Amino acid sequence: MPEGAIGLAMDNRMADLWWGRVPGRAARLSSGLGTVFSDGAYLEAMPQVAALAPLLALLLGFIAGWRHPLAVDLFTTSVAVMVLALVVGTLSAAVGAWLVIGYAVGDIVLGLRDAVFLGGFTNSGKTWAALILCDIVFALLVVLIPLTARVLANEVGARWLAARGQAPVVAIAAVASGLLVFAWTQAALVLTRPYFTWHGLAPNQASIDALHTAAWALPLVAAGAALLREWLEQRYAARMPPRPPLPAAARSHRAAQPLGIALRVLLAVFILAGLMDTWVDAVIVAVAMAVLLALREPALRRLGGRTAFVMRVPVLPRLIAGSVVSAIIAIILVAALGTSSVVRPVVISTIVSLVVFTLLLPDHVLAGSEEYRPATA
Repeated sequence: MPEGAIGLAMDNRMADLWWGRVPGRAARLSSGLGTVFSDGAYLEAMPQVAALAPLLALLLGFIAGWRHPLAVDLFTTSVAVMVLALVVGTLSAAVGAWLVIGYAVGDIVLGLRDAVFLGGFTNSGKTWAALILCDIVFALLVVLIPLTARVLANEVGARWLAARGQAPVVAIAAVASGLLVFAWTQAALVLTRPYFTWHGLAPNQASIDALHTAAWALPLVAAGAALLREWLEQRYAARMPPRPPLPAAARSHRAAQPLGIALRVLLAVFILAGLMDTWVDAVIVAVAMAVLLALREPALRRLGGRTAFVMRVPVLPRLIAGSVVSAIIAIILVAALGTSSVVRPVVISTIVSLVVFTLLLPDHVLAGSEEYRPATA
């Protein structure tokens, strides 16, 4: 067999691993994971790129997390790291996910840090927990935001702009990505705060300065990368090899719902830890979230058609409206109730957001009913 044919066969086997078997296994665990690890499949039109990009992202992420070549410590101290990771994640959420995984492993296992973050098991444990939290925040930027922006823009296009071609959808995706990234830059310093505060420190000046620059730079990068992604997909779509649909995720049983609620609450409280000053805040937020999540489905089914009309509107406009309404209501309540005692701003904001988005996003409960299915344009 010619040497070129051997190399092509090896590339195809590697590409099948990254873009076939891994997404298939991930999809059996969660449809969302399957979507993440299959995103960017247009790269398969370039066999060498498809074979090597995930591996290179994993290795480069590991080195960046281990050595921090462009950062002082956390990724938030380096605009360059955030820009490069955002571009990679926008071009392919799968490659971006491998980059974040590599970074997290290198950062947690071998990352260089000051003595204040080391020491006994308790001190090191706080550092490891805070690093996991910071890497989740990193994944929000690199993986979740670009993917979410495209999905939401495609839904708007399918339901409102079906007769106007792809250009408006691409523009919406670019704008949505830029806005979501801007929101992330405003939240990142607070969300990563536990890395410092759990050790009695204040966030370092390098993070503050880098995120200040990122507030205008990253949204522009996100929008530009979204346009580049669309151009690449259009160019290589016809050369993509066929892939079977991803397998369906295993169905969850009703008996597992309490466990599912508990896991979601724990994850949410963990991610929001930077907003909380004491363990009392965490307990109150956790209890409030658990109660609201448990009551959400029966309440929506009882309300039925009185909330289902919102499903006629695509999710993106509802998210924007929900964010504005939640912020206004929370500001009014915080001003009226004050910030002392157990009624903390984070508690008020969490409860308000859950109630507002439950009413504006009933799709997960009502979409299965024929009478509530949203009409398409």
